[in-house]
Amino acid sequence: MAVLRRDGYRCLACGSEDDLTTDHIRHQSTGGRHGMENLRTLCRSCNSRRGVGHLPEVDGKPWSESGNSASEVSGRPYRRIMSSYRRDLVSRATRNEFRSLATDMTVRLVAEAWQNHNFAPVPEDELNYDDSSVRRTTFETYAAAVDWTDYAQVSRALLVFEDFIRHCRQSGWEGHWLEEVTVKLERDGLSVDERGRISWLHRPVTTGHLDKLTDPSGILAELERVSRTIADDPAAAIGSAKQLIEATAKTVLRERGIAIDEQAKVPALVKQAQKALRLDASSVTPGPDGTDAVKKILGGVASIAVGVAELRNRGYGTGHGQASAPTNLGARHAQLAANAAITWCQLMLDTLGDPSAPWRKVAVPAQPQAPTSAAAS
Repeated sequence: MAVLRRDGYRCLACGSEDDLTTDHIRHQSTGGRHGMENLRTLCRSCNSRRGVGHLPEVDGKPWSESGNSASEVSGRPYRRIMSSYRRDLVSRATRNEFRSLATDMTVRLVAEAWQNHNFAPVPEDELNYDDSSVRRTTFETYAAAVDWTDYAQVSRALLVFEDFIRHCRQSGWEGHWLEEVTVKLERDGLSVDERGRISWLHRPVTTGHLDKLTDPSGILAELERVSRTIADDPAAAIGSAKQLIEATAKTVLRERGIAIDEQAKVPALVKQAQKALRLDASSVTPGPDGTDAVKKILGGVASIAVGVAELRNRGYGTGHGQASAPTNLGARHAQLAANAAITWCQLMLDTLGDPSAPWRKVAVPAQPQAPTSAAAS
């Protein structure tokens, strides 16, 4: 279960969320260990397809048999890749769905759709993809050049997908292609309107700063839970939104070297975390952070974080035992809570990672030391 949670409950090869298994990266028969660093999540189909070989989608090239416990991907430890803590914002399953649409388009149309949004293809000798279809291969040469963990690049790629949808509609395509595309996008937290425009149901936290943190696993776990439950289980999404705020606050305090009171409630943690980054109303800081306008915004953001916790504590989110399910709770309430939590989380992470943020000019307050045995006596 820990492996599935770490990998976001998705197959690392195809992005599927169904029929998941754990796979030994390096097989035990060749000396692979049974620790977390040598396990990953694959769906049963990809696991079977891999056999004892490798998967180009995640392995890059066959495993080197040199070395002991650490598996390698193109010469880099697999665990190091996983510990970058950045997940694809659009799953491989969704990308594969759009790639299949390219089968019935012209090569020129496929290439121009990508080029119109400033994408360039990867060289053919760097493409780990083998397909008899020139159209699908053309799609993949551009898709392989996208950093699917980068919000800005993914936003441009979604414009390419919108162009695909509009072309299919204007060409009068029949069948269930739009339904399949829509379902895959919704699983990634995206929606398609009647004009074919794709938008985020809730904007994901950009995780560029997470790879610099000591341990961002708590934040990532709650982000995954929010993404999985926002449409089908609003109460769970609200509960996860509250836990996302709590995990972010504790991460900030830990990174700043400030002791964490495990018994503290969310309002206290929010206040303490913002103070640690000099984002509280009482901090005197130069520049825009010290203006009344920014102070008002920061006060509002803090109230948002506390409000999400109160919503959950009043029985509208999971985490407290309830005799009956909350009534009239819908996806819009979950989206409100998720967007609010993510807004606060993003602010904290951006400020924590900003090299010129005001908090960097202030020394970390000394923490009280536990009394020695001599002092205690």
